[in-house]
Amino acid sequence: MGNNNSGPQPGERSLHDFMNQQNFRNNQQGVYSQNSSIPAYPGADDDHAEAYSKKDVPMTSKNAVAIKNDFMIDKNSVSLIPTNYPGQYYLTFKFSSMADVEITIFYRGKDHTDDQQNTEYIDVDGDRYTPVKSYIFGIVKNQEFPANASILDSKLYTKDDLMKFSNATYPLIIKMETKTDRMNAEKKILYNYFSFRFTGGKYEGRFLKQKLQVNGTSYILDDIYGIADSDLSGKTNVEGKECTICFTNKVDTVVLPCKHMCLCLDCAKDLRARQNPKCPMCRTTIENYMSLTKS
Repeated sequence: MGNNNSGPQPGERSLHDFMNQQNFRNNQQGVYSQNSSIPAYPGADDDHAEAYSKKDVPMTSKNAVAIKNDFMIDKNSVSLIPTNYPGQYYLTFKFSSMADVEITIFYRGKDHTDDQQNTEYIDVDGDRYTPVKSYIFGIVKNQEFPANASILDSKLYTKDDLMKFSNATYPLIIKMETKTDRMNAEKKILYNYFSFRFTGGKYEGRFLKQKLQVNGTSYILDDIYGIADSDLSGKTNVEGKECTICFTNKVDTVVLPCKHMCLCLDCAKDLRARQNPKCPMCRTTIENYMSLTKS
């Protein structure tokens, strides 16, 4: 005879439980169909904790200008090393130059600029601080700045003088300027701005920024990873790196703050529409997009 008990048998599920499970699966599939990088439910992945509150990531457009820079400085080599005399340090760093160059050292220099951010002059209080000194070098590669060329007496400075910067006054400015007597020669000046941190008995340089001034026009230089392999590098033998997402278009967009140039503009716009976008190269959360075009 048939069993009149309509409840679930051992090992079976009720229709209510079955439908609940199906609804959960449908919801789960719906979430993944919208964005495969978002977890199925809030809290499933700490890396996506903010995935459900979409941020409007800005996108800016800038012109890229290919400029030959005759000067280079190893930003990680800048240090003040103690001499054999107590309280005295000598400045050391490595640099290269493709032309004759005049290097001027400013400690606690105030950078006076015009409305176009061109440096008009750098002011140093010579009565309180080490006097300004200049040195001339020829064409060099990986040259070590002479150890005894710039001696700093730490008794003239507080630690804040060497470690902090404000009001356009920097603990160290290294100015590299084209030295030539040729008429109509392109005049280039590279300004390198540093502060210091005291560790291990010496002051290690902390790179702040770099500015190249060419015939009265200033450019703030920044390291963009991948631009050397792009169509914007200014090189004639570079075919252009492909976008890391579509593998079709050429890269022309930088993601910030990691500064990887790895996307084309179309893929950047698509990525921008997603929630909590990440850099395809390093997985850093993207805070801004910068599209570059040749000027």
